[in-house]
Amino acid sequence: MPKQPEPKKDKPITQRKGSHKGKACRRGIGVNYDEVKKSINLSLTPTTIARLEDEAISQQCSRSEVIERWIRALP
Repeated sequence: MPKQPEPKKDKPITQRKGSHKGKACRRGIGVNYDEVKKSINLSLTPTTIARLEDEAISQQCSRSEVIERWIRALP
């Protein structure tokens, strides 16, 4: 008897793309800002990751968007 594949799990709310609802996604063109985001690698403690994820859920955006908003709010 062949092994049945496991059902797909729902994506966590932080991975859903609802932060730019109504705006078209196009490669090479920024959605929320005038520039395109770049990938970086960031090391955080598990406690910080949990707090970042909680904040992303409360703001209904991605974890990277929480960091983006925080940095842009600095003087």
